[in-house]
Amino acid sequence: MSVALASVVPSSAAPALSLLDETEPVLRAHALRSLDALADSFWPEISSAVDKIQELSEDEAFPERSLAAIVAAKVNFHLGSLDDALHYALAAGKLFNVDEQTQFAVTLRALCIDEYISMKVRQSETVPGAAGGSSQHAFAKELEAVVERVLNGCLQNGEIKEAIGVALESRRLDKVQEAIIDGCKTDEARKKALTYCFDCAQTLVASRGYRAQVLSLISDIHVKHFSSETRDHIAVANCMAFVGDAKGAAEVLMTLVKEASSATTPAKRDELELTALQIAFDIVDNDAPFLRHRLQLCCPTQDLLLS
Repeated sequence: MSVALASVVPSSAAPALSLLDETEPVLRAHALRSLDALADSFWPEISSAVDKIQELSEDEAFPERSLAAIVAAKVNFHLGSLDDALHYALAAGKLFNVDEQTQFAVTLRALCIDEYISMKVRQSETVPGAAGGSSQHAFAKELEAVVERVLNGCLQNGEIKEAIGVALESRRLDKVQEAIIDGCKTDEARKKALTYCFDCAQTLVASRGYRAQVLSLISDIHVKHFSSETRDHIAVANCMAFVGDAKGAAEVLMTLVKEASSATTPAKRDELELTALQIAFDIVDNDAPFLRHRLQLCCPTQDLLLS
């Protein structure tokens, strides 16, 4: 005869809280593990000991500081102290699971991303040696570690647009490139990601200097990772035109004209010539001051004069 054993549901956090008064680190650690599991349900009861838990998280002699920090983060979160919750969540390191879909994890993950974006923007706009204080965050390394874990999770889940958006806003062009090249599994997906990145650069990036960096990255990826036959020449030329690279835009046009002259079929020749014409029309329509004139000077043949 078998006997079904029902799982014991705790009715109070008092037993675990009492162990916090013990002097043995092992017993305190056991208490914190229990409180971590109980925090979402018994946070009002645990809040009476939050000061003690926070002290443990800051005690360098205590071996389970990270465990104390994550408990403190959860209790502060439920108390509505989001700044303190974020502080202790970052101090908890890898015990702060950014992949969880709990209200605690989702809210603090968003706060981390916002804080990181603000920090990176301040850093990019701070002139070295200028007065006005440091742009460094007290938990800069921890913030970066959390955001990189979020970005890696996006790539693993195929959330390429989300990864590009966060990486763009936080001015992490290395992560933008990683999302496009490594995150996308096919060339077609990479082209769609590059188009999305271009649209974001044109509509969401306010800094002219930073936008130029993004567009230069987009054109570099097009050139380095696609053959001339499969490359989106219009996208490359548009990027170069927007950053004022007349020489680069001229090279795209000359490449198309050269390939058209040696095309093996009339259809291919027409396709290449039409692409060159489309680029020329786009440059005329979106002409920045003197770009069209400079492009004409870069072209080695009068056949490509844009008038």
